Amino acid sequence: MHGETIAQLKELLDHDQEEPVEKSPLHDMLTEVFGIDDHNYEGEDDEPFASRTDSVSMSLTPENNIDIFLQPFFSELDELWRGVNVYDNIDDTSLDYPSCNFDTVSRRLKFGMKYCFMGYRQWLPDNHEYRNNKHSFDGHTELRGPPPTLSGRRILSQIESSRKRPQDALNDGINPLQWKNRSIFWDLPYWKDNLIRYCLDMMHIEKNVCDNIIGLKSHDSHIIMEHILPIALRRSLPKEVTSMLIELCNYFREVSGKSLSLENLDRLRYRIVLTLCHMEMIFPPAFFTILVHLVIDLVEEAMVADPVQYIWMYPVERVVGHLKSCVHNKDTPKGCIVEGYIIEECLTFYSKYLEDDNIETRFNRPRCNDDQNDNTPSSCSTVTKNDDLDVTPEIKWLAEGLNDVVKRFGENNVRGFKFCTMKKEQGLKIQNSDVVMSAITHSFSNDRNPVIIASNNTYYGKVVDIIELDNFSKLEVVLFKCIWVDTTLNKGIKIDKFGITFVNFSNLIHTSDNEIDEPFILATDARMVYYVDDLVDEGWCSVCRMKPRDLYDMGDLNEEELDESLMEDIPFCEQQVDNLQEFQLTKDKVNEPK
Repeated sequence: MHGETIAQLKELLDHDQEEPVEKSPLHDMLTEVFGIDDHNYEGEDDEPFASRTDSVSMSLTPENNIDIFLQPFFSELDELWRGVNVYDNIDDTSLDYPSCNFDTVSRRLKFGMKYCFMGYRQWLPDNHEYRNNKHSFDGHTELRGPPPTLSGRRILSQIESSRKRPQDALNDGINPLQWKNRSIFWDLPYWKDNLIRYCLDMMHIEKNVCDNIIGLKSHDSHIIMEHILPIALRRSLPKEVTSMLIELCNYFREVSGKSLSLENLDRLRYRIVLTLCHMEMIFPPAFFTILVHLVIDLVEEAMVADPVQYIWMYPVERVVGHLKSCVHNKDTPKGCIVEGYIIEECLTFYSKYLEDDNIETRFNRPRCNDDQNDNTPSSCSTVTKNDDLDVTPEIKWLAEGLNDVVKRFGENNVRGFKFCTMKKEQGLKIQNSDVVMSAITHSFSNDRNPVIIASNNTYYGKVVDIIELDNFSKLEVVLFKCIWVDTTLNKGIKIDKFGITFVNFSNLIHTSDNEIDEPFILATDARMVYYVDDLVDEGWCSVCRMKPRDLYDMGDLNEEELDESLMEDIPFCEQQVDNLQEFQLTKDKVNEPK
């Protein structure tokens, strides 16, 4: 599709031609965008044209001429929409592909010299009490509804009407100019009907919100916001402020899930509006930058464009980082990238013709946490039999059918998780021995007529040993031997006022000291967590759940049959911060008499 453009570039950059090349439309584009003079085109002082283009300051950006710069890309999009014949290798056939606007509330800070975006009460229900609360907000009641979602046709109409207005009408200040430029994408026949004409990059939104909260620049904002920040702030800020920040972290954590439901998104849409209203009551106006304002639109975009993993910038950043790693000579970075890319493509092409399976390539390399574990045990033990026990023949048959040799492993991959024993991970910075399991236990009531009570309990522990029982390769069962914390509330487990679970490994149960202890569980019942030490309460650790990397909810199971391992990170409990009457607002502290 871009062969014509490549041909023009080749013709334009050919140094060996005796006669000057006729100017092409590509030359006009380079002249307008990068400021290349016409008299330099034919070769001044016998200097090649390509040498002069390299000397052009690359700090120049297309700016308003971006539409000219995007012409090749636009022509390819238009050609794809009109129909491109592609070859189907399976059927040997040919396939055809089918063909907040003016309501934004912004204020200019006099001393901060920046714009802030507030007024989140307009997204609340009409009968919400915050709409009439003047004291906690800007001193006015809020009677407006949420800004309407403009269609592409209406936006195009506004753009066209703005271009037809005379210059005097644009400068009078009565009718402000909303659109200053008409993008080239509006020339595409489907652009006005496209529901998503832009993508809100959650990566940068989350990063800037995190920078506003903790006041430092970090590239680990995704992990800090969704996992570390709620635990770090629970003892450093007032309860009301911490509750709102935990709610904000929960929002990012749920929106970034791999599987979303419309019911959950509707709930998140209301919760984020309420959270931003609470933050507007407490935080200074300088906190509410434009990227904080875009947080409220992430749910709307997820409802149309599906999970954010398909549209955020993390894959692009990984590719760019990989290309930068090819630069070994800083004098010629582009040449190094091209050379490294060509070498990688050649190796990928050649690896398809390697028939020996013993040679590892990207096509036969197992994934990170592949469930096909290495069957090489770290050690073996012999199971002793006791024939003196009075057991049934079925139990004896089952006992005699198992292999006497028990395999012991230091690690095991199951359900997308890689579990290691505590001994194997000593000296490492990773935590792969932490485990959680949910089980139904039965107990008896203390009444005169005891009644069996079934309850669903959650057990937290660490993997001590991994063994495999087999029936001479007919049946293989992997077991985890773990140490388990006491499930008694406030003894081995406690939950703080923010809903964060803490465990204490100084109080253990099922330690194998008694005959009734059960330290073993099936490997398939284990789920992975990791523990973060509490620096205030010594001996206690906060629990953070994890999600498997390569497991996805394909939507083929009922909600009751959905495997727990397919669930996303379980967020912290929703914070009940609907009423902040008892909390002293920042406005009150400023207006206090001295």
